[in-house]
Amino acid sequence: MPRRKTSLATDLMDLVAMLPWWVGVVFAVVSYVLVHRMAAPLTAVAIQPGRLGDGVARALGAALSGFGQYVLPVICLAGAAVSGWRRQQRRTLASNAVQGKGVEALEGM
Repeated sequence: MPRRKTSLATDLMDLVAMLPWWVGVVFAVVSYVLVHRMAAPLTAVAIQPGRLGDGVARALGAALSGFGQYVLPVICLAGAAVSGWRRQQRRTLASNAVQGKGVEALEGM
């Protein structure tokens, strides 16, 4: 069976969703701080004569890190939200099993 095609953002969100929700929140804060620190010094990119390639690479890095400092934390927070939602579902399922609601549903069938 062929694997479905997913994006890097979806895969990262699924990975964060496997962790406890608070880890996703910590990842969001840490990723913002780290990528913001990388983006801050790259904002003023000066291209020197004869070194066009270096200037283009630095400008591309500045653009990607400027964009990533907001996108990466949002992806981590979305994964944390999914993790919290799944945790609540598991609690409800366990509560229903303890209260015997599942047995009544099976007997009703």
